Amino acid sequence: MAFIPSLIIFVWLYFKKQKSANWSKICDTQLLEHFLVQNGKTASRYPSLLLLLTWLVTTFALAGPSWEKVKSPIFTNQDALIIILDLSQSMNASDLKPSRIQRAKHKISDLLNQRQEGQTALLVYAGDTHIVSPLTPDNKTISSFISVLDSSLMPVSGSNLNAALEKAKQLFINSGISYGQILLLTDGIQENQKEKLMMTISDLKKSSYILSIMGIGTVDGAPIPSPQVNEQNSHGFIKDINGNIVLSKLNESMLKQLAQSNQGKYHRMTLTNTDLEYLVQKPTNNFKYQEKHNKDKNDSQTISQQQWLDKGSLFVFLVLPFALLLFRKGWAN
Repeated sequence: MAFIPSLIIFVWLYFKKQKSANWSKICDTQLLEHFLVQNGKTASRYPSLLLLLTWLVTTFALAGPSWEKVKSPIFTNQDALIIILDLSQSMNASDLKPSRIQRAKHKISDLLNQRQEGQTALLVYAGDTHIVSPLTPDNKTISSFISVLDSSLMPVSGSNLNAALEKAKQLFINSGISYGQILLLTDGIQENQKEKLMMTISDLKKSSYILSIMGIGTVDGAPIPSPQVNEQNSHGFIKDINGNIVLSKLNESMLKQLAQSNQGKYHRMTLTNTDLEYLVQKPTNNFKYQEKHNKDKNDSQTISQQQWLDKGSLFVFLVLPFALLLFRKGWAN
């Protein structure tokens, strides 16, 4: 874009030089030489041309021409937290007002507001797992998604925590994170999943991914609202095969065992932020230098570690001779 003003200025100077020629059409040629002051010199176009050339070279230099790449160090922030929210039907129980899921969403919002550094991700799960946000330092974007989270959004019912933990591990790996925290907000797990979960959590421990758990609910429990509408046009509550209303109770002993097996922590949700202060490590500026070696020059990871070297400063030497000419007395008149 900077070339355009230079062309406009050059055209303007060119037509300014042509004004004297226009007088010859309306004034006698013998008188014209007495009206125009030439100072014994013939007007030259060279200053205008050199001014244009100087401008073009300077603009080209400022554009940062480059024909060489240099390796650039890569630093990644190793403070990473993945939040996993249980969106199974039991999270709609109202032993915590207005519901377990609403209280959990408020708690996540509080955490995101407090967490000013590091990378954060949010996963939700029921019968399957979905990524609400991958690892990102932009907590405001994650917060904007929280209000719409609901168990009715989950296409598959159930409570497959194992799939959620596997997805969290994959997010860490894909982001090149060698150490990270996982915070699980849930009201419990099914007994038949315990053995498989213990194996998954053991694998997380080997990979330096620490799982901490926040228990949502009460030990007394509460009925689970049914997603189906009954004959009275109300949702009612989920019942077992014998027709008895199912009570969802917080099984803290099992959740503690899962967290401790991973060297993580467990804490029941509180009205204050003491639970978050206990469970979540505060981010530190833990930047790690990473350098990947790949013999394939076309590999995208290798290219991403190189930057074009700006050679614009070399063109300053071409501009200097033109600039010195401008200091000659009367040369640019």
